Amino acid sequence: MAIEPTQEQLGELSARAGGDADGPVVMLNLNRYRERALYEDAGTPETAPDVSGHEAYLRYAIIAIGVL
Repeated sequence: MAIEPTQEQLGELSARAGGDADGPVVMLNLNRYRERALYEDAGTPETAPDVSGHEAYLRYAIIAIGVL
């Protein structure tokens, strides 16, 4: 599964939208979160951040939005 769509995949989306249609592409993310975040490389349980899975995702989103 690709994170970055290929030109072929973008062409398929365009064809489904009516060919030369110019408009937004809508994406829906269905996320499920752990009750508590799991950081595999965070050291010991005593030093790992104790946050909910949703909070961990929001932390990630702040960085991702800056990249996108």
